[in-house]
Amino acid sequence: MKLLIVGSVGTHFLTELAQRLESDDNEVYILDFTTLQLTHKKQTDEIYANLLKHYSRIKFVDRIVRPLLINKILQKYDFDMVNFQFLYWHYIFCIRTFFKIKTKVFFTIFGSDFYRAGVIKRHGIYPEILKQSSGIIFTNEKTKEDFQHMYQQLKKIKKYVCRLGLPALEYIDRNRKNKESIYTYFSLPREKTIVTVGYNLTKEQQHIKAIDAIECLKSEQKARLHVLFPLTYGGNSAYLQEIQTYLRNNAIFSYTIFTAYMGHDEISKLRLVSDVMINILKTDQFSGSMQEHLYANSVVIAGNWLPYETMLDTGIYMQGIDSVEELPEVLSEVLEHMDIFKQRCKNNAKYVAQLSSWGSVISCWKDIFR
Repeated sequence: MKLLIVGSVGTHFLTELAQRLESDDNEVYILDFTTLQLTHKKQTDEIYANLLKHYSRIKFVDRIVRPLLINKILQKYDFDMVNFQFLYWHYIFCIRTFFKIKTKVFFTIFGSDFYRAGVIKRHGIYPEILKQSSGIIFTNEKTKEDFQHMYQQLKKIKKYVCRLGLPALEYIDRNRKNKESIYTYFSLPREKTIVTVGYNLTKEQQHIKAIDAIECLKSEQKARLHVLFPLTYGGNSAYLQEIQTYLRNNAIFSYTIFTAYMGHDEISKLRLVSDVMINILKTDQFSGSMQEHLYANSVVIAGNWLPYETMLDTGIYMQGIDSVEELPEVLSEVLEHMDIFKQRCKNNAKYVAQLSSWGSVISCWKDIFR
């Protein structure tokens, strides 16, 4: 069986998934949606990546050229199955090719691609793309239920729920014993409580509201904490500038901003050094980054409006808030009673491992692509 996985190589799980699906009977290729670099094991095809670079010199042309080049890749290689990770509107231009090559096509929907889609995408483009698929994969049951409620016309298409393994868990285990050295590695003040806000640069993380909430703390509390802002992917330079300017003008607390790409090892260190993680995303689905914080024993403060029922049902502890306005009070309580909250989190690592270690989840993916 020859399988192509199309997605963003920058995401942490894509290469890991391909490696675990690769076997004597399976050949697994990865196509980076952004660059169109095609990789099989350590061999890389740069032909289509170079063509995309050429056309990208003309503004907006790459939006049309990219799916057309994906079509050429699908026609050139005799794939038995294709798994498109994340639902991009560009795939509307690939539909006819799906018919021609008679390849089984699966789409993986993560949540943001569904929940944050505009009306035209959600009701016009996406149904046209998905009705051609052999199956739709979701990373949690809640998104599958919401999807089925919205798209009654797609009820005959097979649907699966397969969680993604988190490779950072293994790195967290490796680095647990070296936690003290992590403060030096990131140049962080050891004597302060480390609070991490969100996990990427998207506006949905509501960084400005989080900053305002921290500013509502008592002066002595702010003096005891150091805040981390991981802004390494998502968003754009304008929003990054907005956060930086707002912090300079308003933050009366110490902080560190991270903008450079982080691999699994650095990500694991960031999770381990975080005493508290604030997650007030507007929408989210089974966040891998948040699970990594839970696994590293961070006290996670998360919005109750986020659909984390699957995690909570296993026994995982998170401190919920019903609105962003509650954040200052709850954060203050956590800071004042850190030992108590850490004790409540003591079993989180065990439960997260059961949910999201690759050993626990890979069989589901193998069954689909068998």
